[in-house]
Amino acid sequence: MRLLLFALFAWLCHCTELVNLVLELEDNQDQRQFIERYHPLLSESYKCFDLGKIKLCHGAFNLNFVKSAYFDKAVKRISLDRTVQISDVEEFAPKHLVRISQLGTVNRRQLMDYTYEPGAGSNVSAYIVDTGIKIDHPDFNARARLGASLVQDNLYGDPNGHGTAVAGIIGSETFGVSKQCVLVDYRVFNESGTAQLSTVLEALKLIHDHETPGVVLLAMVTERNEIFHSALSQLADRGFAIVSAAGNFNSSACLYSPAAFESGLTVGSIETHGDNLGFFTNWGDCVDVFGDGINVATLSPMAERVTQKSGTSMSAAIAAGLVATYMSMNDTSVEALAKVRNLAESGSIPAHNFLYRPGTPNRILNNYGGKLGQILNS
Repeated sequence: MRLLLFALFAWLCHCTELVNLVLELEDNQDQRQFIERYHPLLSESYKCFDLGKIKLCHGAFNLNFVKSAYFDKAVKRISLDRTVQISDVEEFAPKHLVRISQLGTVNRRQLMDYTYEPGAGSNVSAYIVDTGIKIDHPDFNARARLGASLVQDNLYGDPNGHGTAVAGIIGSETFGVSKQCVLVDYRVFNESGTAQLSTVLEALKLIHDHETPGVVLLAMVTERNEIFHSALSQLADRGFAIVSAAGNFNSSACLYSPAAFESGLTVGSIETHGDNLGFFTNWGDCVDVFGDGINVATLSPMAERVTQKSGTSMSAAIAAGLVATYMSMNDTSVEALAKVRNLAESGSIPAHNFLYRPGTPNRILNNYGGKLGQILNS
């Protein structure tokens, strides 16, 4: 397998002179010795750093470096620095909140009530690795702050809108599941909603090294990547809850990252009036649960406007809000993720949705009408 991958990278280097790679070194390797060994072959645009216990390097490398590194036992994994993209599908209590606080589908003529724990999210942070957040939006009630922006484009806030939308679903006053949580902006995506894997990894390092454990929302997708999963395992080990979008390709979520990360929560999409799977949602046994993901009402970066968005990103944001709520009730990240899975409504998705979708769970996000505390203490 390594020989085949080497041939692929060699071909890329031949075509482009340099190829952008991410390397994970073996645990017992010293990064400085690795750099010294390959210094004559390194371009100026490389960077090495620790993310928890794993050692990562990324940059633009030439064919001679690729030849050496691919057969070096110090290199544990090597990957293209793949493009990562937001899991968005373009397209009032809001129906996504109504659905998680009741059993059964949303009737178009019913009372649209959302019942929730009054202190939902208190003293818990949600880290949103995305396109940015309009931090000063009045509906965040001064509960949003900047973690870091890793995009060098001289744009500020949220030039795309996706990050503000998912933040609004997690924790805004009007549309949020967890209305007291702190929303922390880690901007990695450019205006068009794309980023390199290496940029996402650098954001994860900052969160791992400098933030208090909370919930990390990764409403993004790229081809399955074990280096990405290694990085996420370091955050999980430190007590962060990882929530990921399943992806919008109507295929197995196990083909994509971070959806295939086993120690996180992966969320697909339904429509709430019939509880059918969204036409776009990924599925399979790497998905843990489903939530509303079609025409979900939320915030826009333009402060006075409301928007509707579709995609598994929106569903994952609902789940992240629930995880933040449970962590504010003194659950650990592992307990909160398990609670979302175990307390999900079972059996409501019609059976025909599972034809040709093997391993897909029949579970929908639910907060038991905001009475979870009473249920658990009874």
